[in-house]
Amino acid sequence: PRAMLLLGKRVYMAQKVDPEAGVVVLEKLAVKYPNTYHGKEAIYTIAGYHKKKSGPEVCEKYLKDNLVIRKKDPMQYHRLAMFAVQYRVALDWASELLKEGMELHPRAHFLRKAMMDIRLRQKRYREALEAIREAVRMAPKNGAYQKLLETCRRLVKQGSKTR
Repeated sequence: PRAMLLLGKRVYMAQKVDPEAGVVVLEKLAVKYPNTYHGKEAIYTIAGYHKKKSGPEVCEKYLKDNLVIRKKDPMQYHRLAMFAVQYRVALDWASELLKEGMELHPRAHFLRKAMMDIRLRQKRYREALEAIREAVRMAPKNGAYQKLLETCRRLVKQGSKTR
């Protein structure tokens, strides 16, 4: 599976040798190994390709039709959230699944930080602040979370001044 992922992602798509052939290789990988890291990365790579080629609606539909989150693995919820933030697609859907992940994995502070990322992308600053506050409560020694907390406070304050 690793070789197929590298072939599809790096050779065909990243080097732009033949993106369509890359999609074919990655589709085979996603179908044959849907519950593995490599299979899921193939799905994300194809979804990113669809976003660039056909737009966010096609990308979101592809994700919804093909991605299955293994509920026992909090990193799968995180990966979806980061994809949604990076590509600016499926933010509402990703946030709904992320809520599910936070309920199933109540100690996974990184899921709260991912929710903050989604809410910032959506310009929902108060909700972003709530999410990072929760992450800070769970991981108080995380310096990056402390800095993000201050950033969110500043954004909320700026937002209330413009209204």
